[in-house]
Amino acid sequence: MKNDRGDAVIVSAVLIMSILLSLSGRLIISYGDVVGKEMDMEHACDLEDSFVRIRMSMRALLEAEDTNTVIVNRVTLGTFGNPYLAVARSSGILHLDPRPQDFSLSIILRDNLAGGQRVINTYTGSLEYRSNNYYFHDQNYLLQAGAVILEEYGSYSVSSPPSLIFEERISGTYSLRMNGFGLSGEEWSIAGFESITTVTRMLSSSSFQIAPSSNEDVIIRVTGPTRFAWADHLSSRFLEMGFGGGDFNIVDGGSYADFEILDIDEFNGNFGEMEVSI
Repeated sequence: MKNDRGDAVIVSAVLIMSILLSLSGRLIISYGDVVGKEMDMEHACDLEDSFVRIRMSMRALLEAEDTNTVIVNRVTLGTFGNPYLAVARSSGILHLDPRPQDFSLSIILRDNLAGGQRVINTYTGSLEYRSNNYYFHDQNYLLQAGAVILEEYGSYSVSSPPSLIFEERISGTYSLRMNGFGLSGEEWSIAGFESITTVTRMLSSSSFQIAPSSNEDVIIRVTGPTRFAWADHLSSRFLEMGFGGGDFNIVDGGSYADFEILDIDEFNGNFGEMEVSI
């Protein structure tokens, strides 16, 4: 004799189980999206901290004028992921680009009477991290001449500023000091999820001192995609120090941007040529 009640109980149980599995699956996927986005965002912060540590290593070598010591830092390329929460791993690429056509920052002294320009020093090279995020929008970081620059949606901004120190003297004059780093060596890239080590050493160091005359101006010229991020940051720093709009000027040169300093009494700089390898 057929048991209709028993069959109905089994069918109901199967339906309830299917609904529960479907709901739990959707909950896991939704929760996984939230966790994955948080992991991508946390990794971006960790990556910026890694770039800041590499810059601190460069600064320590420059201040010590040390060309013998090497400093090791660790950079994690991606996130860990979690298969139980349906969280996929995000990856990234770390790339050293020493080519000056992709980035250069030059300190130039311009003679307004004679019409000539003299290049005092030039910083070139970028250490770049390009993210391949699964949940969050891509965030790329660049270490250039001592500044950490963030790229989001194709726009650049200075995330961690370079070393620029203003000093006001009793006489009312102003001096500016800058510590900068050039990156040289062979171009290389490494991609993946894992944690890797980078080795930083200083190849050489130098310094300069400029005391512009009344007919001379100092120009900070930046080439490459990040040029206006540099110009905007320098403009903000000068305004914070109390300089007015007539004390500096930004000129768009097409492939470069000039930050013209029209009122500074002394400009000092320390320069370190650095090699970063893996």
